[in-house]
Amino acid sequence: MPTASKEETVVVNGIAFGSALSETEDGGGNREITLPVGSDATSWVKTDADTAACDVATASTIATGKVDVWWDVGVRYGVDCVRTGDALALDGGVGDDFPETAEDTCIVAQQVEIDFPVDGDNLVAIAIGCDQVAHLDFQESDDTSIYVLSLEADATWSWFLSSGNANNLSGDPCGKILASNSSSTTAATLKIAYAYDSTT
Repeated sequence: MPTASKEETVVVNGIAFGSALSETEDGGGNREITLPVGSDATSWVKTDADTAACDVATASTIATGKVDVWWDVGVRYGVDCVRTGDALALDGGVGDDFPETAEDTCIVAQQVEIDFPVDGDNLVAIAIGCDQVAHLDFQESDDTSIYVLSLEADATWSWFLSSGNANNLSGDPCGKILASNSSSTTAATLKIAYAYDSTT
């Protein structure tokens, strides 16, 4: 049967604090997904908070579709991108306002859609980690966003039922995850593992 466990020890001024969580259920799974590198944006022009244009290298794999746009102090995700030659027209999305100038190094990253037909109400544990800074948008099958998560490189986000913390994935069933990699030089490895009660 799928199991999940978490142990944590914190020491401050010689005083140790610890916790241990464990879950066992009848359903579960794990995924390991490669998130491709993003593309450096040049000739950046901002029209308004959610509209901009830029160029990418001819060899860039960015295509017409949904992208996330990263810069030093922000990210805008779920942006509509239209590519014509090496030029990108960017519009819409959610998150931080586009930066004003090209002084902010922008990276355009294609969203990767990950199948994730899991009802968050049935989860008992989930853990997610990535070796690069990444952004995840958990969505229903009709594209409605359920929960948005930003991950630092080599950090792990987790939730356990026995923690007593709120389950951010509860409510309508999740159908997919839209994820992107903030790096323009290194592909990312995203890992997702979870356990759930399949009888609920």
